[in-house]
Amino acid sequence: MSRKIPSWLPWLLKTAALFCFWLLLSGKFESFYLVTGLLGCTFIAWIHTPAAQPRLPFSRYCILAFGFVCYALWLTGRIFLAAYHVAIVVLSPKLKIQPGFIKHKTLLKSDLEKVIFANSITLTPGTITVDIDGDYLVVHRLDEESSGDIDTGLMEIAIAKISKPS
Repeated sequence: MSRKIPSWLPWLLKTAALFCFWLLLSGKFESFYLVTGLLGCTFIAWIHTPAAQPRLPFSRYCILAFGFVCYALWLTGRIFLAAYHVAIVVLSPKLKIQPGFIKHKTLLKSDLEKVIFANSITLTPGTITVDIDGDYLVVHRLDEESSGDIDTGLMEIAIAKISKPS
Protein backbone atom coordinates (compact mmCIF):
# COMPACT_ATOMS: atom_id res chain seq x y z
CA MET A 1 0.00 0.00 0.00
CA SER A 2 1.50 3.34 -1.05
CA ARG A 3 0.85 6.52 0.89
CA LYS A 4 -0.63 9.47 -0.95
CA ILE A 5 0.94 12.84 -0.37
CA PRO A 6 -1.16 15.57 1.27
CA SER A 7 -2.55 18.16 -1.13
CA TRP A 8 -0.56 20.98 0.51
CA LEU A 9 2.84 19.25 0.27
CA PRO A 10 3.60 20.11 -3.40
CA TRP A 11 2.79 23.74 -2.69
CA LEU A 12 5.01 23.79 0.40
CA LEU A 13 7.91 22.10 -1.40
CA LYS A 14 7.60 24.48 -4.37
CA THR A 15 7.63 27.45 -1.98
CA ALA A 16 10.71 26.12 -0.17
CA ALA A 17 12.56 25.37 -3.41
CA LEU A 18 11.74 28.78 -4.89
CA PHE A 19 12.76 30.55 -1.68
CA CYS A 20 16.09 28.70 -1.51
CA PHE A 21 16.73 29.59 -5.15
CA TRP A 22 15.74 33.20 -4.46
CA LEU A 23 18.15 33.36 -1.50
CA LEU A 24 20.94 31.92 -3.62
CA LEU A 25 20.41 34.48 -6.38
CA SER A 26 19.61 37.55 -4.28
CA GLY A 27 22.10 37.21 -1.44
CA LYS A 28 19.87 39.53 0.62
CA PHE A 29 19.41 38.49 4.23
CA GLU A 30 17.81 41.60 5.75
CA SER A 31 14.35 40.95 7.19
CA PHE A 32 12.53 43.13 4.61
CA TYR A 33 14.02 41.19 1.71
CA LEU A 34 13.48 37.83 3.38
CA VAL A 35 9.79 38.57 4.01
CA THR A 36 9.11 39.97 0.53
CA GLY A 37 11.05 37.11 -1.08
CA LEU A 38 9.10 34.53 0.92
CA LEU A 39 5.78 36.20 0.10
CA GLY A 40 6.65 36.32 -3.60
CA CYS A 41 7.73 32.67 -3.64
CA THR A 42 4.59 31.64 -1.76
CA PHE A 43 2.40 33.49 -4.25
CA ILE A 44 4.16 31.98 -7.26
CA ALA A 45 3.92 28.47 -5.79
CA TRP A 46 0.21 29.03 -5.04
CA ILE A 47 -0.47 30.16 -8.63
CA HIS A 48 1.40 27.21 -10.13
CA THR A 49 -0.09 24.50 -7.94
CA PRO A 50 -3.42 23.45 -9.43
CA ALA A 51 -6.27 22.68 -7.05
CA ALA A 52 -6.68 19.24 -8.61
CA GLN A 53 -3.04 18.27 -8.18
CA PRO A 54 -2.50 14.72 -9.46
CA ARG A 55 -1.62 12.58 -6.49
CA LEU A 56 1.61 10.65 -6.62
CA PRO A 57 2.60 8.04 -4.09
CA PHE A 58 4.81 9.61 -1.43
CA SER A 59 7.71 7.29 -2.30
CA ARG A 60 7.60 8.38 -5.97
CA TYR A 61 7.59 12.03 -4.92
CA CYS A 62 10.67 11.44 -2.73
CA ILE A 63 12.45 9.64 -5.57
CA LEU A 64 11.76 12.54 -7.95
CA ALA A 65 12.95 15.10 -5.38
CA PHE A 66 16.14 13.10 -4.70
CA GLY A 67 16.76 12.73 -8.44
CA PHE A 68 16.39 16.46 -8.95
CA VAL A 69 18.87 17.24 -6.15
CA CYS A 70 21.36 14.75 -7.64
CA TYR A 71 20.92 16.31 -11.10
CA ALA A 72 21.39 19.83 -9.69
CA LEU A 73 24.65 18.76 -8.02
CA TRP A 74 25.83 17.02 -11.20
CA LEU A 75 24.95 20.09 -13.28
CA THR A 76 26.80 22.36 -10.84
CA GLY A 77 29.92 20.26 -11.34
CA ARG A 78 29.53 20.42 -15.12
CA ILE A 79 29.07 24.22 -14.91
CA PHE A 80 32.36 24.57 -13.02
CA LEU A 81 34.17 22.36 -15.53
CA ALA A 82 32.72 24.36 -18.43
CA ALA A 83 33.64 27.65 -16.76
CA TYR A 84 37.21 26.40 -16.38
CA HIS A 85 37.27 25.40 -20.07
CA VAL A 86 35.91 28.79 -21.17
CA ALA A 87 38.49 30.58 -19.01
CA ILE A 88 41.31 28.54 -20.59
CA VAL A 89 40.02 29.25 -24.11
CA VAL A 90 39.52 32.97 -23.51
CA LEU A 91 42.82 33.51 -21.69
CA SER A 92 44.83 31.53 -24.20
CA PRO A 93 47.18 33.73 -26.25
CA LYS A 94 46.13 31.93 -29.44
CA LEU A 95 42.40 32.38 -28.68
CA LYS A 96 41.25 29.27 -30.52
CA ILE A 97 37.55 29.95 -30.42
CA GLN A 98 35.35 28.54 -33.15
CA PRO A 99 31.89 29.90 -32.42
CA GLY A 100 29.02 28.34 -34.26
CA PHE A 101 25.59 26.84 -34.15
CA ILE A 102 24.65 23.19 -33.87
CA LYS A 103 21.25 21.64 -34.39
CA HIS A 104 20.76 18.81 -31.91
CA LYS A 105 17.93 16.26 -32.12
CA THR A 106 16.86 15.40 -28.60
CA LEU A 107 15.55 12.05 -27.48
CA LEU A 108 13.59 13.66 -24.64
CA LYS A 109 9.84 13.58 -25.22
CA SER A 110 8.02 15.84 -22.75
CA ASP A 111 8.07 19.62 -22.95
CA LEU A 112 9.28 19.79 -19.34
CA GLU A 113 12.29 17.58 -20.13
CA LYS A 114 13.13 19.70 -23.18
CA VAL A 115 12.92 22.93 -21.16
CA ILE A 116 15.15 21.49 -18.42
CA PHE A 117 17.60 20.41 -21.13
CA ALA A 118 17.56 23.82 -22.84
CA ASN A 119 18.01 25.67 -19.54
CA SER A 120 20.82 23.34 -18.47
CA ILE A 121 22.60 24.04 -21.75
CA THR A 122 22.20 27.79 -21.28
CA LEU A 123 23.44 27.62 -17.67
CA THR A 124 26.60 25.86 -18.83
CA PRO A 125 29.27 28.42 -19.86
CA GLY A 126 30.19 28.33 -23.53
CA THR A 127 26.73 27.27 -24.76
CA ILE A 128 23.37 28.98 -25.20
CA THR A 129 20.13 27.42 -26.38
CA VAL A 130 18.77 29.71 -29.06
CA ASP A 131 15.64 27.83 -30.16
CA ILE A 132 13.58 24.71 -29.53
CA ASP A 133 11.73 23.46 -32.60
CA GLY A 134 9.93 20.19 -31.93
CA ASP A 135 12.64 17.62 -31.15
CA TYR A 136 15.46 19.91 -32.28
CA LEU A 137 17.44 22.40 -30.22
CA VAL A 138 19.55 25.09 -31.85
CA VAL A 139 22.57 25.75 -29.66
CA HIS A 140 25.30 28.38 -29.99
CA ARG A 141 28.66 27.14 -28.78
CA LEU A 142 31.98 28.86 -28.14
CA ASP A 143 34.03 26.03 -29.62
CA GLU A 144 33.68 22.36 -30.47
CA GLU A 145 34.58 21.15 -26.98
CA SER A 146 31.95 23.40 -25.33
CA SER A 147 29.12 21.23 -26.62
CA GLY A 148 30.61 17.96 -25.36
CA ASP A 149 27.80 16.96 -22.98
CA ILE A 150 25.25 17.76 -25.67
CA ASP A 151 26.99 15.79 -28.42
CA THR A 152 27.61 12.74 -26.21
CA GLY A 153 24.05 12.75 -24.84
CA LEU A 154 25.30 12.77 -21.25
CA MET A 155 23.07 15.68 -20.23
CA GLU A 156 20.00 14.12 -21.85
CA ILE A 157 20.62 10.82 -20.06
CA ALA A 158 20.89 12.63 -16.73
CA ILE A 159 17.60 14.47 -17.37
CA ALA A 160 15.83 11.29 -18.48
CA LYS A 161 16.93 9.60 -15.23
CA ILE A 162 15.35 12.26 -13.03
CA SER A 163 12.09 12.35 -14.96
CA LYS A 164 11.65 8.57 -15.17
CA PRO A 165 13.48 6.96 -12.25
CA SER A 166 13.36 3.18 -12.11
